[in-house]
Amino acid sequence: MTRAMTTACEPFHVPGQLLQLAGGIQKAGDARFLNALTEAHMNFQAALETMRTGSAVARRIWHPKRNPEFLVFMPGREVQASFEPMVTHLGKGCVFRTRDHIDAVFVSDTGLECVVGYELSQADIMAADWYVIENL
Repeated sequence: MTRAMTTACEPFHVPGQLLQLAGGIQKAGDARFLNALTEAHMNFQAALETMRTGSAVARRIWHPKRNPEFLVFMPGREVQASFEPMVTHLGKGCVFRTRDHIDAVFVSDTGLECVVGYELSQADIMAADWYVIENL
């Protein structure tokens, strides 16, 4: 599975603040690098509001091998304990409520893997390079 981008380039973060664009590797400060980071992007507040509407988001500089493919917002809901170890700890049929949280979806050799309650870094929260994943 590959990430559906909103533009034709496939950028990713590389050590040394480089970005791979359709035309090759660019250095930070290069006009194409800066344009790629500001074109059709949003800050995390806008990304969170977008996730609340059901869309998935990602950051432009995330490396596909080290970072999630995308993030999704999961609203709180009632869950019934029906599987182990939930039944052992809470009792069969116990109903509890989860809180709103953000999940991260990674692609692995065995398929998609979800990290429930993904913790964003301060860099992620302060970034303005978030974009909407289309065609999920």
